[in-house]
Amino acid sequence: MKRKIYRFALFICFSLFLYSLKPEAAFAQEEENVNLQQYLFPDFSRSVVKMKNGRTSNVMLNYNRVSEKMVFEQKGEYYNLVNPETVDTVYLHNRPFIMQGKSFLEVVNEGKYPFYIQYRGELKAPPRPAAYGTTSELTSSNYLSGINTNEGYFNFKLPEGYKVIKSAIYWVMIDGEMKSFIGEKQFLRLFPAKATQLKKYIKDSKLKLDKTEDFLRLAKYCNSEL
Repeated sequence: MKRKIYRFALFICFSLFLYSLKPEAAFAQEEENVNLQQYLFPDFSRSVVKMKNGRTSNVMLNYNRVSEKMVFEQKGEYYNLVNPETVDTVYLHNRPFIMQGKSFLEVVNEGKYPFYIQYRGELKAPPRPAAYGTTSELTSSNYLSGINTNEGYFNFKLPEGYKVIKSAIYWVMIDGEMKSFIGEKQFLRLFPAKATQLKKYIKDSKLKLDKTEDFLRLAKYCNSEL
């Protein structure tokens, strides 16, 4: 009888020990997810990098919306992809990305008028105490996101309280020239001869160009109907 009571006591103690670990583990996981919110995808994945010289490599990648850099993971640390100008295409989550200027654009539709998305993000600092007991929120565009090391540019995780304001710029190639736009008015100016047709399609389809799915529908329409 004493042995049964002793075993039961051990079981209770062990159960309480496991239960005490769960909140900390959940908090650590939640904190890690928040710290990685500047990235396009929630995790780093095995990706293919195709170079302009034809060579390819497989690395763990993600896209930093704030720095607009491809970032690779190595031993739990994050570094910018070196020499991005020598990259032809990055296949991240099986989605193609190409270099345009100093940023990577996702190729969302190829055809007569190729369409692209430039993912961006701006850091928003946590509220700071202001006069009379109120708080004020500041946007921190100059926040130090990393540091140069011998291995490359090392990316920091976001401090607690920081948020990322997500946005996007759309691109389309017309007659071999890249054009950027935000919103319906800027887009229609790029197709003056087809503006009436496109405006009617956008209205009839109830498209909102700040929504990615609507932008993809418009890109598909342009390459099938113009």
